[in-house]
Amino acid sequence: MQAEQIEVSSFLSHHRPFDELPDKARDALAQSIEISYFRSGTEILHFRDTIEDLYVVRSGSVEVFRRNGDLHNRLAEGGIFGQMGLLMNGKVRFPVKALDDTLVYCIPDDLFKQYCTEYDDFADYFEVDDAEILRDTISRAVELNDLTTVKVNTILARAPVMAEPEL
Repeated sequence: MQAEQIEVSSFLSHHRPFDELPDKARDALAQSIEISYFRSGTEILHFRDTIEDLYVVRSGSVEVFRRNGDLHNRLAEGGIFGQMGLLMNGKVRFPVKALDDTLVYCIPDDLFKQYCTEYDDFADYFEVDDAEILRDTISRAVELNDLTTVKVNTILARAPVMAEPEL
């Protein structure tokens, strides 16, 4: 391995879920990674665009948004994004914008999926992360729907209509 790849492997070894990988697998990953740079304010991922990589923030920070534009998360060094799109349908689910000048490691989709298949701890990390996102989404939907928490007598404006059963 070259010096740059050794540094990438070392960085990954300090961040979940890469710290759970065997050294040989992490080193192979480091050899497949491409590095991308984004200036502050640059949109990295656009909603519904095709996604081909898992992203790991090496330096800088990013903001992850819901499709309606609401802020979902801020990620700094070691933060991971893009997994939802890779796991769902190959389309970006959460748009991402560089908050600062940012370097990211781009892990190819096929290698990400291979590692999810081969290494249970690696796959579990993303399953737990996605389950938390799903729980959060459902919780917010319930909070935004007034009818789930309103008593029936407050939405009824008149007495109920009664009908006699036909025999």
